[in-house]
Amino acid sequence: MRINKYLAACGIGSRRSVEGLVRSGKIFVDSKKITDLSFQVDPEKDQVEYKGQKLHIENKVYYLVNKPKDFVSTVKDINVRHKVTSLVPKDQRVFPVGRLDKDSSGLIILTNDGEFAKNYFRPKFEIEKEYIVEVKRPTENLTEMLDQAVRFFRCGIVLDGTRTKPAFIRVISQDLKKIS
Repeated sequence: MRINKYLAACGIGSRRSVEGLVRSGKIFVDSKKITDLSFQVDPEKDQVEYKGQKLHIENKVYYLVNKPKDFVSTVKDINVRHKVTSLVPKDQRVFPVGRLDKDSSGLIILTNDGEFAKNYFRPKFEIEKEYIVEVKRPTENLTEMLDQAVRFFRCGIVLDGTRTKPAFIRVISQDLKKIS
C-alpha cells in the first residue's frame, strides 16, 4: 500500500494532505525516514511512526445521525459552536458525507471512510437523496415562486456546467388556509 494511502487510513489526514508530511521527512518506517511518495508499506510487517507515535489503520466507522437544526455539517471551521461531528463519540475522527445547511434537520452520514464518501457522490451509484421542505407562513407571491421552482427542479438544473437529473417533487399541501 502506498505510504499516503496508509497514512490516510491511519487518520493522519487525506491522501493529498499527508504528502507534505512524507516529503518533509516527518514519516518513519521501521526507523527510516521516508520522503518518497511511491514508498510501499506492508501494514502487517512495517512499523510506521509520525511524531514518535506508532500508527495503526483505523477501523471504519459509520454513523447515521439525525442532524438537528442549528448544527453545521463541517469539521474545519473552528469558530462554529455546534458541529454535527460533536454528536458522536469524541474518540472517533469522522467527517460528514454530504451537507445539510444550518437551518435544516435530517439524516446525515458521518464516517472516517474516505473511499465510501467519495463513491457516495459518484453518479454511477445513483444514490437517491430525499428532502422535505416546509415553508411556514407563505404569501401569495411566495406560492407562485415555489410553483416556478418546482417546475424548474423537475426539469433538472445546471450545477457547475452539468445538468442534474430531473428531481421528483411531490407537493404535500399548498392550502394557504391550513397554514397559519
